[in-house]
Amino acid sequence: MAHVRHIRTDGFPDAGVQEEGWYSVVVASMTGNMRKPTSQVVHLVSLEHYDATVNNPQSPFHPSTAGTPSRPTIGLDDRVGVVSLHSWIYSAVPQAVDFVATMKKLTERMQPLRPPESVLTSIQQNIALQSTKTSQRAAGILYDRLMNSYTISRWRTATGEETVAFNRGPLVACFPSDTPAKPVADWQGLSMSGKEYQIFDEELGIMDLTYSSAWSLGRLAAISDSPFNAALLRFRSLNWKQSASNTRMQVNGLQSSREIVSNLPSAISGARSVDSKSFKGPVSRILPPSTADVAPPLTHPVVRPVFKENMLQSVTKNSADILGENFYSDFQLAQAANTDWELIHHWISDSLYLAHISGMRSTQYSLYCSLTFGSTSPLSRAKLHQRRTGYRRSNGAKSSEHPSGGPKVLLHRSCLARCIH
Repeated sequence: MAHVRHIRTDGFPDAGVQEEGWYSVVVASMTGNMRKPTSQVVHLVSLEHYDATVNNPQSPFHPSTAGTPSRPTIGLDDRVGVVSLHSWIYSAVPQAVDFVATMKKLTERMQPLRPPESVLTSIQQNIALQSTKTSQRAAGILYDRLMNSYTISRWRTATGEETVAFNRGPLVACFPSDTPAKPVADWQGLSMSGKEYQIFDEELGIMDLTYSSAWSLGRLAAISDSPFNAALLRFRSLNWKQSASNTRMQVNGLQSSREIVSNLPSAISGARSVDSKSFKGPVSRILPPSTADVAPPLTHPVVRPVFKENMLQSVTKNSADILGENFYSDFQLAQAANTDWELIHHWISDSLYLAHISGMRSTQYSLYCSLTFGSTSPLSRAKLHQRRTGYRRSNGAKSSEHPSGGPKVLLHRSCLARCIH
């Protein structure tokens, strides 16, 4: 089977040569069973219009018109000459193990990442044996938690007591909700310690530490990366200073430098039009102090919306490409307007594929990225870095990447402004 893909080449290694590219994909059957290494010769041929030629009544090879020496009939066992479009040779090595038998053995006891089915069946059978309805309901909730790949682990609270808590990783047997808090309005969009992401199960009396643990693990990975730390602090400081300065100028009624420069011609013209002989007003080179009240701080309810809007504008400007037209991502041919934002964006993209947790648990790191930097849509870079518990890069493996099929990180600017604020 062969087909051609017409895709954009933005972000490709040879990007800039052509904006669009045509790429052929060929899928063929695997080599049969062999007992020793054998050289294989492959020919890529085209069967286009073959059926139409044979089945066409006007064709000299059609059964209704063939059968004479001048028009021979093509049998099922006859050979037909075709043109070889491309050919290559490779050596096929016999399999070390029986692939079919191996796959069957793997599927015999296959199950999602959760407790064994025997344990879950035992818990489900014991639900009806509970003495009270409250106990039956609690056993049912516990069964549902374990079915959804949760585990029960030991947990020491902030005050020192030891108890149990629920925990799970991103590789689960169900589709988790984006905001698991009850009610959804209580789900915090920003946290300074991760404690806001501890979800207390009121029916069981057990804390769910899934998102809190993910936040802590992601924070540790970010703190351990010095270049990312420095870039994030510089980018945050830049946007804060620009937003605070613009907000104070607006609420205090001050003109920006651009407005002052644009008003210079009219001011100079007005000064030249003054007649020194008829002018009788006071002349002073010292401006008197202003008697107007100073605007309240940035945290004031009246000033806060202005500051939030300026912060969004500042982040939009500093996270754009060098042309200032589009939001910078890995598929932009133009460079980022701010080099710190380029480093931050690359770090976040890699984090979504658990790239910064060498030697650490990778079960909950991707949750931190979605909590801190907003939701994700299809990725801009189809990169798969090292895989520790569940993810690992194969040596020498290559994969094709393209904008239409690879995942993409799109960070919403309002989420980014909220994180910086």
